[in-house]
Amino acid sequence: TRKESSAASDVYKRQVYRLQNRYRVPHIMSELGFEDLEQILGGYFHQDWMDEFSSEKEAIEYILKNESRRKIVSAKEAIEEVLNKDMSEEEYKDKLFALGNEYEYEFDGYSSREWLEFLLVSFDIK
Repeated sequence: TRKESSAASDVYKRQVYRLQNRYRVPHIMSELGFEDLEQILGGYFHQDWMDEFSSEKEAIEYILKNESRRKIVSAKEAIEEVLNKDMSEEEYKDKLFALGNEYEYEFDGYSSREWLEFLLVSFDIK
């Protein structure tokens, strides 16, 4: 279908982007206080994340049990900052990819913004 073709095209574009930027200087967001979010997304939602977890929810449960409260709160604040920006779907997608997220959330029905909102709610720890 057209939606599947578009999603496959997006996957291809991100793979090309990844190859073109493999040896680039770390993304500027790392310099702006997004290190913890980048560590979480890149560390748990990397290209092979499904070898370790059966779902995104299982990965998040693992994060909540194994990462420090400080890191989760910091990641949540970074997500809030990203969501407060007026960006297009493509810009959100690029931002997530730049932060190390390689989870293809579109296949599970999330838009980029919805995925960020899901993470935000999931990281609401007491």
